[in-house]
Formats: sequence, C-alpha cells, structure tokens
Amino acid sequence: MRGLQPGVIAVSGGIDSRFLWAAACRFELDFQPVFLVGPHMTASETEWAKGVLGRAGHVLTVDPLAHPAVRQTQISRCFHCKYESFAKLRAWGLAHGRPWVLEGSQESDGQAFRPGRRALRFLGIKSPLADVGLSKTEVREIARDWALDWPDQPSRPCLLTRFAYETVVTCSALRRVEAIEDRLFRIGLRYFRVRVVPEAPWILQITAEETEVFEHNRTAIADVFAAHGNSPWRLERTATLSGYFDQP
Repeated sequence: MRGLQPGVIAVSGGIDSRFLWAAACRFELDFQPVFLVGPHMTASETEWAKGVLGRAGHVLTVDPLAHPAVRQTQISRCFHCKYESFAKLRAWGLAHGRPWVLEGSQESDGQAFRPGRRALRFLGIKSPLADVGLSKTEVREIARDWALDWPDQPSRPCLLTRFAYETVVTCSALRRVEAIEDRLFRIGLRYFRVRVVPEAPWILQITAEETEVFEHNRTAIADVFAAHGNSPWRLERTATLSGYFDQP
C-alpha cells in the first residue's frame, strides 16, 4: 500500500473495506476513503459507512441501474456495475490528485464466481488484501485484535445479487428487498438472503446456524413477508449464502 500513495479506498461499510481503511490509518498512509452510494445499496449500510468514515470520508453517487445489462440482471451484470462505479471513482481520484484506487476484496473472494473482479483488473483497481492472501477469517481475526467495531459483521452484498438473472430490476423492488431484510435482521436473523425469482414466491435463504432463530420466529417472519406483499414465500436452507444464482 505504501507504493500506491496518494490514493483512494472504496469503503462499502463491510468489514473488509473497513479493515483496509483502518490499516491505512494505523500505518499513517495517504488515502482518502470514499463511499459509493446508489440504489443497489441499503440505507443502513450507507449510514453505517458514513459513521465509520466520519469527516474523513467522501460520498460519491453512482447509478448502475442506468446500464441496461445491470437493470436487466444479465449474467454480466456484476462486471458492468463494478466497471461503471469504479470508473467514476477512478476519475474522481485522478481529479483530486489520487491516481490509485484500492478496494477490499480478500483472498476468499477469488474462489467464487465474481465477474466484477474482472472489471476491477481491467480498470487497474488494486486489491491489497487479496494480493497478500488474507482470507475473510484472517481479516476478522486481525480486526478483532485491532478492536475494530463489529469484526464479525455478516457480509451483505449489493441488493442486485438478490435477483435471478434476466429479471428486470426496479428501484421499488430493491427497496422491498431492503425493507424485508432489515426487518428480518431486527428479528434476529444474521446469515440469510431474500431471493427474487420472476413469477414465483420470493425465497428466504438461510444457513444451518439460523435454524433455531427461524423456528422461534417463524410467525413473525411470515408477517414481515406478508406486510410487504410477498405471501406466499418459501424457505430454502443452503450450506452457504454466496453465489445462489450461480449454482448449476
């Protein structure tokens, strides 16, 4: 990171990018944290990130839904979303004398289907955590040692990942997913996703460790879906949450 100064760090509010920003602060490196705001991000994440960044942070608004491949959730969606967002961030950095842009992908991210990673490489965006081989588990361990807030923060990818490919996504649908997930989080679920398939009941995807919380709150969870016009819905238990629509 020392050789990439002065630069910009894209901070999402998740533990990986927060850890990267904390490392820059800890070692007194010259980086400006920037949070990308758009319809694909949740309001809670936006407020959390603003609180983390404080006065040091800059907020940059992007709208990936303006790109047809993103709006129609084509399989190349993630590539175009990342490209449009980080191209704008890179341009902002260059205009402010900061030619290098860093982001928080870690080694574990390289093991899954991530078209967005190709866009980052194409733009010359740097991923220091992945480059040195730090895994999500190691990031959490070091974050805990550094006394960072919420080192066990569950991952919450952008809301576009909740929609099946070839589904036309609207801002109103994104807000419905956000509202349901926020309510379910307050009920007590942590490792879960709401999944949207056209012309079918919406899906609540959970991992095995959420079984007890789900069973204890089954009625309240059903009420949340019903309150947002999603009844019936169905439950699906999976070993992991990531890559749901990328499975064969």
